[in-house]
Amino acid sequence: MSLPSPRRVLLTLGLAAVAAALAGCEQVQVIRSSPVSASFDNQSGNTPLTAFDAGLLQNSLRQSGVWTVHIDATPTSAGNVDTKSAQAVIGGRGRFTAITVTMIASAQGTIEGFASRGSQNEEIYCEEVVQALAQAGYTHLQNIHVEVYYNGSHHSTLSWAANTGFVFKVLDGRP
Repeated sequence: MSLPSPRRVLLTLGLAAVAAALAGCEQVQVIRSSPVSASFDNQSGNTPLTAFDAGLLQNSLRQSGVWTVHIDATPTSAGNVDTKSAQAVIGGRGRFTAITVTMIASAQGTIEGFASRGSQNEEIYCEEVVQALAQAGYTHLQNIHVEVYYNGSHHSTLSWAANTGFVFKVLDGRP
C-alpha cells in the first residue's frame, strides 16, 4: 500500500487558491470536509484550528493508509479561531511559531507501505509534509517536529529549526 502524495496533504491543508493552482495535477485530489464545530476534539489538536487541520491531514492520509494525526501548536491563542472562516484560518496558521505533528500508523498495510520506502524516503516524505504546512499558511514557524509512531513504538522524528535545518532520526522505540 503506498502513501498519499504530499501534494494531497498540501491540498487538504491549503487554501482554495493553492487547490486551484494544483487542480491540473494528476495525483491531486481535493478532499471536502465539514468544518470543525465550536467544541473541538482535543484528541486531534490543542486548539480548534489544529484539530481542524489534523482532521484534514488524517483524511488525506486515509486515501491509501490509516493514520491517526494529532497537531499541537503554539501559541495556542493563534488557534482559537472560527474554522468556518477562511480568513480566520489563514490568519491563525500564520501566527503559530511552533508545531508538532504526530502521525500514528494504525494499519499493517500503512506500516508496510511507509517502512518499505527506507529511511531516506521516509525523511523526504516528512519534509514534504512540513513544506505543505508552510504552503498552507503556517508561515512563521520557528520550530517544527513530525513524530511517526507504529508497531507500538516511536519510529522516527523529524525536527526543523531555522538555525539547524532538518534533522531526521530513526528511533525504532529508542529515545
